[in-house]
Amino acid sequence: VSAINGIGTSVASSESTSITTPTIPDAPTSLVATTVDTASIELNWTLPASDGNSIIQSCSMQNDATGSFAQIDTVSGTATTFTHSGLSDATNFNYQVIAINNVGSSAPSNQDSAWTLPNAPVGLTANAVSSADTLELEWTQPTGTVTEYKIQRALFGASNWSTSQTVSFGVACSGATCTVDDTGLSSGTQFQFRVIAVNLGGDSAESNVASNWTVNDAPTQLAVTLDPNNSSESYLSWTSPSGTTTGFQIERETPVGGGWLTIESDTGLVNILTDTGLTLSTDYNYRISSINLGGISVASAPVSITTLSPPDPPTDITFDLQKVSSDLRVQVSWTEPSNLSTGTLSGYMVERNDGTGWSITANTGTTPSLIDTDIQRGVNLSLIHISEPTR
Repeated sequence: VSAINGIGTSVASSESTSITTPTIPDAPTSLVATTVDTASIELNWTLPASDGNSIIQSCSMQNDATGSFAQIDTVSGTATTFTHSGLSDATNFNYQVIAINNVGSSAPSNQDSAWTLPNAPVGLTANAVSSADTLELEWTQPTGTVTEYKIQRALFGASNWSTSQTVSFGVACSGATCTVDDTGLSSGTQFQFRVIAVNLGGDSAESNVASNWTVNDAPTQLAVTLDPNNSSESYLSWTSPSGTTTGFQIERETPVGGGWLTIESDTGLVNILTDTGLTLSTDYNYRISSINLGGISVASAPVSITTLSPPDPPTDITFDLQKVSSDLRVQVSWTEPSNLSTGTLSGYMVERNDGTGWSITANTGTTPSLIDTDIQRGVNLSLIHISEPTR
């Protein structure tokens, strides 16, 4: 500063200390966006290296959800963190931060983005299928972007969950429904499941828990036998599979190739069955399936039988009319059939016709002869002899 009077101007004073006029602050740095949950993202940044010689009044957080960056909120000039809440699930959000002092706004910070987590899948069910090592899982796709699903499995009632498989969204889902087969399971066993949705933000919460039984393996060693003296029954026996079984379904096919008929829908916990009402000289097929709370297994390999046939008729029938005292009698004899059709001979049925119709002696025993004492004089007799094994 110089002083001035009528004569002139003095020399200048000594110089003052210097000052710098304020300007906008530097940009914040090291912005990081971090996923919190399905509706929140946390922002963290470092304050500007220079406040532009004017105290930073606030920081403005911005994102480009509308197509261009717009302010979503502000915090005090000393804050370095902010949680953005109320967001859509499974959605990507991009952010920047601007520092503000009394002069104006800084340039934007670096940009960073993060995804909100997907919601948990809902409506999970576990469905039994015919394959004894597989359960089908089905659930409703959550909203928002999902890249894959984690399938978690444990034995029913256990808490040691493990991820059995990870499957991409495109493979699992069609429309609003997602379906995955979980394979390699033990037959006749109860399992529980839960599903986790995954995107670039991380894992969702677990879905509801669903459980079911795998169907059992088919029974083994099915055997079908016939009693050689009972042509109308067959006898079935089998070995139960190793898994949990509540009963068995028995099917019969006759004529062979004519379609299967269920003759026992659920036998309960037995390993034998008698099938009755069969027809002579007929082919039958049998097969058997296991039943448990998961459903009905595939059927065993079919086993075939042919029911027995009646014997051939006796041959060489002869009879001798005899008189004993004043009584007449007939000695009837015949030759045993050459073919008894695997049965055991139990006797003969003899029919006699005296002109008034046929009368029957139901079972004469196994001796190939009969003495008929009920003979009337002057009657023409006809006789038929039929061998009959016990059936």
